[in-house]
Amino acid sequence: MEEDYTSIKIIRVYMKFIGMWHTENPCEEYIYIGLIIYISMTCVVAGIVTGLDLYHSLGNLYAISNATPCTETTALALGAMVILTRNRRKLIQLAKYMNENLWRSGKNPVATDVLDKCNRHSLWIIAIFLSISQLMVVHYVSGPIFDMMDENVTEKTLPFKLWISQEIIPYSRTPYYEIVYTVQSLATVSVGVTTASVGIFFCTTNIYTAGQLEILQINLGTLCEIDFEKFAIDVNDEIALMHKIYENLKEYIKRHLILISVIEQMEDMYCYIMLAQALSSTSLICLTGFQLVTVSDMTTHRKLLCCEYFLAINCQFFLFSWVCHQVIMRSLEVADGAYNANWHKIPYTGKGKDIRDGLMLIILRSHRACSLSVGKFCPLSLETFASVLSTAMSYFTVLRQVSEED
Repeated sequence: MEEDYTSIKIIRVYMKFIGMWHTENPCEEYIYIGLIIYISMTCVVAGIVTGLDLYHSLGNLYAISNATPCTETTALALGAMVILTRNRRKLIQLAKYMNENLWRSGKNPVATDVLDKCNRHSLWIIAIFLSISQLMVVHYVSGPIFDMMDENVTEKTLPFKLWISQEIIPYSRTPYYEIVYTVQSLATVSVGVTTASVGIFFCTTNIYTAGQLEILQINLGTLCEIDFEKFAIDVNDEIALMHKIYENLKEYIKRHLILISVIEQMEDMYCYIMLAQALSSTSLICLTGFQLVTVSDMTTHRKLLCCEYFLAINCQFFLFSWVCHQVIMRSLEVADGAYNANWHKIPYTGKGKDIRDGLMLIILRSHRACSLSVGKFCPLSLETFASVLSTAMSYFTVLRQVSEED
């Protein structure tokens, strides 16, 4: 059996962490369901803690800009878990099909070269996602230590401010402090793992889908490039030659339809996740930029977190936009492969006419690009990323003017 690419092995591990992978036996299924419940509950805990912090920040622009990034990140992770859990059966079936059919080269030299390139791109994206997400998790969990070092105080602090009376939970004393600290840390890890898992699965899947479209384009471009002399040794008949080309064309059309179906299924599962990402990216870029530029009395720990947030949200949405842009471009280039198929070399009658008709259908279909949308409002592409940056900068300018007037 062909060995999986390294990027596929990594996303398999991370999707198993959140219970979104096909199982081999009932025992694994129970484990995955338990993981889904655990991840969801810890994300809910994180949402309550960060949501209360945001609620108590209302009325203070600087406090809102400080609390919103955590709240939105937690809400995104929880929302993604809800959507994927709702579509879990469909997601597992799709992942299983892609693992068996689209993520393997089948010892085809052309497919091997293209998928090797997809694997390299995926590994870079995975490295960026995991580095940023885990860095922020570590930073939040170790935040109390940084704050005490920076402020030179001995008072115990938590990764996130807890808006609960000390009379109810005396979390400043042992062992309540350790319990609350552990719960908040586990919730932070859950949010980080969920964010990374959802992101790397989306990006890797689309990169390999774009790679399969590129393979299809190459195969269509060589459809009629058959060694006539070699073929005449086996079948000395022009009809048999046309029949072979026609059968290959039918396989390519089926492959094209399968890839279109895969993209449509990914679109159904991720379109609203991407809508939330686009909206949150706009506000997070604006708010973190606002903090970095206008707030001068932040601790070193807080400044580092703002820089990490600003870098993370830009990188994350850029990668989402880039991989979707690759799908759009590769789906349009399928038409170029069909047009370059040397169709002028085949006869104009019989199977030759059918082959031409099939190529024309592929060209017509490929003129409508396959894409993944932002909540079914518009295609997600690099143009979308540019629009988000432009909107965020506009809001940033307004916020800065308001803060200066105050």
